[in-house]
Amino acid sequence: MAFEIKNLDVLDDKFDTQVYEWCEESIKSHFGLEPGKNEYGYEKDIWEVLTEEQVNEIAQYQESLRDSGWIEGMAYSALNIIIDNWDNEQPVE
Repeated sequence: MAFEIKNLDVLDDKFDTQVYEWCEESIKSHFGLEPGKNEYGYEKDIWEVLTEEQVNEIAQYQESLRDSGWIEGMAYSALNIIIDNWDNEQPVE
């Protein structure tokens, strides 16, 4: 039987989660944010407490990651999730 690493999808999920959390902590630290709890007692997601100006700054940084190495690509994707979630919660004009 040939060598094989099993459950690479689980590893991928762990990487995605860790990179997202790393980005989230970087955003909290940079902007001095403490999201707090929602009405159900769970911690709010970072995108729930960002301002438009902060999201624009994050998006500008995100663009600098485009076409970089693989780890930068993972950070790009994690930041994209945060930006998209913020954007999806904005009122339609």
